Amino acid sequence: MVKMFGGEKMRNILIISFISLLLLCSGGVSFADEEPFTYITVEHEKVDLGYLLAIDLIVPEAITLKVNSNCLHGPIVASISSLKHELYSSDEISKDRIFIKTSYTRSFVSMSRPVMISETAFGSQDITIDFKVKTSVYRDIHGAYTGKLTFTLMPPV
Repeated sequence: MVKMFGGEKMRNILIISFISLLLLCSGGVSFADEEPFTYITVEHEKVDLGYLLAIDLIVPEAITLKVNSNCLHGPIVASISSLKHELYSSDEISKDRIFIKTSYTRSFVSMSRPVMISETAFGSQDITIDFKVKTSVYRDIHGAYTGKLTFTLMPPV
C-alpha cells in the first residue's frame, strides 16, 4: 500500500500557487461603477489520497476553486509537479500517472502537460476538481508524497 498525503505532520503538502495571475479585465465589461477584479481561492489546501492500492484511485471533489470576478476572465490552466516520497526522494509518482477531471474536461485528462480546466467566463464560478492517480504496490513505496499544484489564470480569449 502507498499512503499519499496522510497525517498531521504533512502540513502544506500541496502548495497551491498562482503563477502569472493575469488580471486582464476590460473596464467596459465589469459591473457598473466597480474596478474590474478576478481572484481565486482554494477550498482545500491539500489533497489527502489516503491509502492507495494497485488500482486507479479516484478522489472525487478533491479541490474546489472559487473564482470571484466582476468581469470577463480567461480560462484557468492546472499543472502539477511529480509527487516525491517524503523520505525516499528517488521514489516518485510521475505527472503522467496523475489525472484531473472538471466539468470542462468532462473526463480524466493526464497531467503530463498543463490542462485547461475552465473556459473564458464572465463573473464568478466554482470549479470542482477530481483526481485519479495510477499507483502500483510493486513500484511505489508506502508513505507520504508531496507535490506542487499550480493554477494559472489566462487572459480572456
